[in-house]
Amino acid sequence: MGVDGVMADKEMIDDYVDCAGEPRRFRLTLDAEGRFLDAIELRDGEPQGLRFVLPVKFGEMPPWGEMRMRIRERLATRHIVHDQGGRLQLLTEVVHEPSALSPPPARSRR
Repeated sequence: MGVDGVMADKEMIDDYVDCAGEPRRFRLTLDAEGRFLDAIELRDGEPQGLRFVLPVKFGEMPPWGEMRMRIRERLATRHIVHDQGGRLQLLTEVVHEPSALSPPPARSRR
């Protein structure tokens, strides 16, 4: 399954791997008296990074499986890439251009 679920009351810690092969850890908790399932990324043990929230339908079990599916879908997609000119690209728009003072990125010759 690839998920290391540790249950503690209404909280779980799950480990995932993103599309670049980097490990990512999320804390899944029930909030607002069990009305919402919240997943927040932990970095160095602190809540930082991605966050997901799903409603919990009255009288039903929390959607743990759906939450895990959404996290996996998000982590499976790379959203920012470097183009051949060294610029970061977000789909079709430029996110950042290197300054004229910074050296160009090294290119491998193939």
